[in-house]
Amino acid sequence: PKGKNCQDTDFLTFIAGLPQRPNVPTLPPTSSPTATPAPTPDPEDNTCELDAVITCEVVGGPDFAACDQLMKPKSEICDIDDLPRELEFRYVRGNCPGTAVTFPPINCTGNAGLERVWILIESNSNVLYNDLTEEGGFIDLRGVGEILEVEIYSLFNNRPSDIIIQSMTINANCTPGNNLRLGNTWGGLELIEFTTVVDDVRETNSALAAVEMTYTVTTETALKAIVTSASSNSDFDGMKTYTPPSTPINERDTIILGEEKATIDLMNPSQSSFDFNLNANGISFANSSPCTGGSETFSFSIRE
Repeated sequence: PKGKNCQDTDFLTFIAGLPQRPNVPTLPPTSSPTATPAPTPDPEDNTCELDAVITCEVVGGPDFAACDQLMKPKSEICDIDDLPRELEFRYVRGNCPGTAVTFPPINCTGNAGLERVWILIESNSNVLYNDLTEEGGFIDLRGVGEILEVEIYSLFNNRPSDIIIQSMTINANCTPGNNLRLGNTWGGLELIEFTTVVDDVRETNSALAAVEMTYTVTTETALKAIVTSASSNSDFDGMKTYTPPSTPINERDTIILGEEKATIDLMNPSQSSFDFNLNANGISFANSSPCTGGSETFSFSIRE
């Protein structure tokens, strides 16, 4: 009612400072887990393993051919009455005109008698080959026209000098009678391969194949190994021994022991098959125990 006093009361309490820690019993510290000792290595599980590898590569002659695909030529003369897709010559040194006597080179002059020369070959004003060439070197020509213009120079500081020791013109059309026959020579050049395309069928006929063998060894496990000795026996170079480096090899390391090169006459091969063998010995870098493995064989044949 009017004129009467009203009042109220309130209380708030709090504790000043940090709160007290709860009364929790203290636990003893926990000790670190004890590692189980590693088992003693089993010597049988720590044996290094060597992998001997023989690689065969055709480095000259038939295009796109592997060693086990080499074959005798189906035809020795290019007579499709059209231009070849490719021609391949070999520098053999020689005087004009060469052995293609039924259709010799045109305007052949000079004597290519040097072991190392510079050869320039053009066709339809296009340079098909322009390089230093050693005796036995292969000369692959693509984009061949009707006529090949050939100039062979002596060298000066491994570059062509101003002296042309042989020049000639070769009719490159596969017309019967042009005598584009495997093994024939024009001056210092020998025809060793021709490739034709008839009705979309590509055919390559090769007289020679340059083959390179590579002998390597690696390890098959993560254990380091030291190759102590290695030897090979091949139908190219016979028996060979190698002195491997004394440093250990890891799983991804490869030691190149040696290489062999040979030119095989595919028209008249001295043998129809070729065999190769590689043996490598080694020890574990960790415990000097002998490595296992380390032996490889490889062979290929000239197909008919």
